[in-house]
Amino acid sequence: MARGKHKDLPWLVISDLHVGCGMAIMPRAGFTCDNGVHVSPSPMQKKLSDRFWDGRMPWVQRETGGKFNVLGNGDLVDGVHHQAVTQWSHNMLDQRNACVEFLRPLRKMANRFVVVRGTESHVGQSGQHDEAIAQALNAEKASCGTFSHWEVYLRLGGQLVHVAHHIAGTT
Repeated sequence: MARGKHKDLPWLVISDLHVGCGMAIMPRAGFTCDNGVHVSPSPMQKKLSDRFWDGRMPWVQRETGGKFNVLGNGDLVDGVHHQAVTQWSHNMLDQRNACVEFLRPLRKMANRFVVVRGTESHVGQSGQHDEAIAQALNAEKASCGTFSHWEVYLRLGGQLVHVAHHIAGTT
């Protein structure tokens, strides 16, 4: 899927999409759950989607000439967490499939597509839901063979950047 390995391309970083939450981004056309129920985006979700696709993507295209890498920095789905009641589906397959549907056009545009695993409360133990999404989108593999990473190091210009969804504490 990659259009050639250009390591100096700019990175588009997306983080904390929380697909599955009624107050987070979802596919523009809504999503049909595996029980056949179609969930339509709320006015706020339509606005979020429009801002993402119509607002940011032309800017990204203009600034990059259409050649860029994508880094998904964790919590791509909302999960079922903290007694929250805002999810439009508690079925994790629905949340994952909606996220894949939302990100597929971006994946097709990206040269490199890298996913960093998010927090257990949102994406399951060991980041299993971020891993499943990364696999479905054929993300760049980690050295251990998984489709998602716990952390990545990227060279941006002359700088080395460490990316992780979980930040380390210091003393």
